[in-house]
Amino acid sequence: MRLLQRKHPTEEIREEDISTILQAADLGAMQVRGVWVLASTGTEAHDRFRRTLLGLFKHRETVTRQDVMEEYERVYNERCKLSEYVIRQQLREVAEKLEQGGQAIYVVKGALQTR
Repeated sequence: MRLLQRKHPTEEIREEDISTILQAADLGAMQVRGVWVLASTGTEAHDRFRRTLLGLFKHRETVTRQDVMEEYERVYNERCKLSEYVIRQQLREVAEKLEQGGQAIYVVKGALQTR
């Protein structure tokens, strides 16, 4: 909120206003682990992957790429058909990559800063 206020010093920006905007259905944002994330990209194939990823993050702090792919298959009864490039792009938009025990894990972008 402070960043928004700095960018618009002549207007009073209240937390209630931001909350109302973020909760608007047409925006397509959702809160995951204390961070607001856009759930919709406008492309159904990308949105399915993104919803799967965000759904996992609602229940777990960290996920692996394999976790996401398995959950996608479970939810949609098919393998994810997105290219490797698009999968990496979606992961980068939503999550930060960390190394744990030699394995890549992902956490929601910004979630580490909200603790």
